[in-house]
Amino acid sequence: MGTCRCAILNVLSGALARDLLDKHLREVRTDGMGRTVHLCEDSEIEWLEERRLGGYDDDVTVLRRLEH
Repeated sequence: MGTCRCAILNVLSGALARDLLDKHLREVRTDGMGRTVHLCEDSEIEWLEERRLGGYDDDVTVLRRLEH
């Protein structure tokens, strides 16, 4: 993904979210509701991974930046 942009992003979905998950974030825990929390080690920002029902029987990956 190049330069880390986690500090300026709030929500990502679809292919962009999956790309960030695959290439930049590290899984750290679940939130107790079945959702996964990931960490950007460059910025120390955490992201919550959610799955939403999409069209054509596919789930859509959604990442939301967690505020502390």
